[in-house]
Amino acid sequence: MFNKCLTNSKPPGTGKDGYNEYQMTDKKEKINEETPVNEEIKEQETVDEKTEEVKTEEVKTEEVKDEEVKDEEVKTEEVKTEEVKTEEVKTEEVKTEEVKTKEVKDEEVKDEEVKTEEVKTEEVKDEEVKAEEVKTEEVKDEEVKTEEVKDEEVKTEEVKTEEVKAEEVKAEEVKTEEVKTEEVKTEEVKGEEDKEEKKATPKKKAVKKEEPEVKEEEDFDWGDVGKKDDEYSDKERADLEDIYTKTMSSIVEHEVIEGSVVAMNNREVVVNIGFKSDGVIALNEFRYNPDLKIGDTIEVYVENQEDPSGQLLLSHKKARILKSWERINASFENDEIINGYVKCRTKGGLIVDVFGIEAFLPGSQIDVKPIRDYDIYVDKTMEFKVVKINHEYKNVVVSHKALIEAELEQQR
Repeated sequence: MFNKCLTNSKPPGTGKDGYNEYQMTDKKEKINEETPVNEEIKEQETVDEKTEEVKTEEVKTEEVKDEEVKDEEVKTEEVKTEEVKTEEVKTEEVKTEEVKTKEVKDEEVKDEEVKTEEVKTEEVKDEEVKAEEVKTEEVKDEEVKTEEVKDEEVKTEEVKTEEVKAEEVKAEEVKTEEVKTEEVKTEEVKGEEDKEEKKATPKKKAVKKEEPEVKEEEDFDWGDVGKKDDEYSDKERADLEDIYTKTMSSIVEHEVIEGSVVAMNNREVVVNIGFKSDGVIALNEFRYNPDLKIGDTIEVYVENQEDPSGQLLLSHKKARILKSWERINASFENDEIINGYVKCRTKGGLIVDVFGIEAFLPGSQIDVKPIRDYDIYVDKTMEFKVVKINHEYKNVVVSHKALIEAELEQQR
């Protein structure tokens, strides 16, 4: 630069403008030297700014990527948690379904056991009924045989009495013939004596002697021969026999008849039904009637006229059951309303005591609206209607809902 100044500059003192021109050229050279430096600085600054912007953009992109990665991780975690929750829910549902299936199976098993027990009890009852029928048939056969034996004995006695009567008649006829022969002999003897007297004595007027007439008894009964004098006539005897037969009532087994209480103690009740012996019934069959006393008239079922010990077997409980069945059938046929006592709760409903018979009240037949708590109806007396009777299994189904529906229809 100094060399340039030397070459281009003029020697001082050459003129007024010589120094000035030198100064101007120096300034221009300085300006020309400074301008490229400033441009380089600016360029570097712009480059630096761009690099910084690039760096900031890269940082931002990295941050955005980090955030996206974090978001994706969060989303993946949320998805995993949701999947875990869904799996847990599914497992719980599977468990609940398994529990429900187990409960259903247990209920089915219980129902089957109950049905098998009912079938067994019915079979036992049928066997008992058959055994009782066989016993009754045997008893009837024995009675028929005894009656036949009695008839034969009566016939033999009648034959014997007829033979005795015939022998007595023959003996009497023999006696009458002997009497007649003796009378004939006495008449002949008398005739011979008369003839001898006539020869010895003079003749007299013949006087006819009247012979006494023998009158035969017209009302003589040969059946009374050999019998003692009877104090009663046939009519009086027939009246006495009627009175006696009225006191002895005809009793048939397996029927319901009326009897009167003649004695009581802490365990038994003695009942008179007009038979040759009184019957004994356990006191626990009258728990529903604590006011029972001597002289009351009750209904009893004749189980057996004589057991092996000769005792008359009666049952008041069976009589009540038979009468109750008759009343239940009548109420079912006539569509009548009956009262019942709710005894206890059972599976799917309630047990109701109707006329001494246990009936079933389903849970759906309690009320129009669904009922969850069945225990509030226990130990209550309610009105019911008989909706179904199974005579084969001796089951009765009643409904309280039918009465409510009928009332609602009337109100409409």
